Amino acid sequence: MDGIPLWCDGVEIGEAALERQPPYTCLRVRMPRRAGIWCAWAVGDRGEVRIGVLEPKSHEAGITRRFSRQALAPAGTLRRVELRREDAWASAGDPALKTRAFLRQLPEKRPAALARQAGGVRYVAFPRVPDGPFPLPGLFCLARTARLEGREYWVFAFDDQERPVLGDEKTTLDREEKIR
Repeated sequence: MDGIPLWCDGVEIGEAALERQPPYTCLRVRMPRRAGIWCAWAVGDRGEVRIGVLEPKSHEAGITRRFSRQALAPAGTLRRVELRREDAWASAGDPALKTRAFLRQLPEKRPAALARQAGGVRYVAFPRVPDGPFPLPGLFCLARTARLEGREYWVFAFDDQERPVLGDEKTTLDREEKIR
């Protein structure tokens, strides 16, 4: 069994186990338990592949997955495993969030935008600017307001096909985020 660097929050925190069992590759990821929902990603020289959400246990969280050669092919040669918090807001300019055409365009339109993934829903939040322009005029009636990190935001929800999600039909914002 080989080791592959394990990264979290931009810092190497240890190793994930990588075992080649032709025609499969088994990845085993463990970390001390932390608050939130954490997802592991296999990152290679050509892209990345989602390993999955770590299962919390008493003092640690982990996941073991077996992939076929074809399933890992989009990543290319594996370089590291990254742990990413799925339930946290991040800058919409974060490369991990720029997987969709809509989000790839956001930093040019509004650098202060936040984004997060929760289940099959991608949330994008734009700061509310008093007397400022509305960020996505064509979606005005689909916006919600929320207080995030002490600031008011317009929040939009999109499914995996970049279609707006109406109301709370798939998931909701965190309880601590007050929706008006």
